[in-house]
Amino acid sequence: MVILIQSPRESRDELEVEQELQRAFEILHSAQIRALGGGRFQDGSGYIVLAREADGRAALSALDNARIGASELKPRIDPEKSKFSGFCSAAKPRQEDEGALRSASKRLC
Repeated sequence: MVILIQSPRESRDELEVEQELQRAFEILHSAQIRALGGGRFQDGSGYIVLAREADGRAALSALDNARIGASELKPRIDPEKSKFSGFCSAAKPRQEDEGALRSASKRLC
C-alpha cells in the first residue's frame, strides 16, 4: 500500500515535506508498522510504501492520531485490467512440459 503524505499548508516547501515524512516514518516505526521506503512527488507531496497491505488501516489511523495528513494513494490502473494481470496464465503447453510448468507456476504465482 502507498500512503500519500500531505503537507499541513497549501504552499509546500521541500524542508516542510521532508520533516513531515520523517515524522510519519517515526510514527509508523513506533506503531511497529514496517515501511519499505518513501519519497517526494514532483508536486511536493510525499509518499510512504508499506511493507504489508494489511497494515494500511493501522498506519492511516496512527498517522491521523499524530495529526499527519495522510491518505491511501490508489493506483490509476485497476490491477485486474493491467497488462500484467494475466502474466501467470500462459498458452497451452506441450503434453511433456505440462507437469514442469504447473509446478513452476505454483512457485511463481
